Amino acid sequence: SRWLSLRGHKWKYNYWLADGWAELYDLEVDPEETHNLLLGNVEDTHRQQADTMHKRLTGWESENGFTDSLDAAGQLVNLNQPPVDATEMRTNGQFPRWVARLPDEERALMESRGETVVNAIQNEDTFKLEETNLKAFGEAGGSLEGTVYQHLTDG
Repeated sequence: SRWLSLRGHKWKYNYWLADGWAELYDLEVDPEETHNLLLGNVEDTHRQQADTMHKRLTGWESENGFTDSLDAAGQLVNLNQPPVDATEMRTNGQFPRWVARLPDEERALMESRGETVVNAIQNEDTFKLEETNLKAFGEAGGSLEGTVYQHLTDG
């Protein structure tokens, strides 16, 4: 999802085109941007600061950005797309696509995805495989078939 940001020494304003989500951070007080000042009971000064920065961001996008970022009235669009499930956003595909393109004889020499996982964690002592997101692993094409952990993903 595309977003636009405007940053000064004190303030940072973000706007997401997908759903119109906006954020305002006071960088002097919150340099790690952990407290969005536009949530909850919004102070008038924060709303005014956000409105001012939104207008500046709209002007910049109008002059320098993409034409489809603005609606017919010249305002930043809100595409009304629901946010993506955060758990899905954090789960990335672990398997390279090029493997499927290998000739069969080369692919036969490679360890399976399950063997790769088992080998990678064989000396791991900070977590157990059972504590990982095995559902996402399976949905991404992972399998523990043929390993001592196969029972975790069966059925």
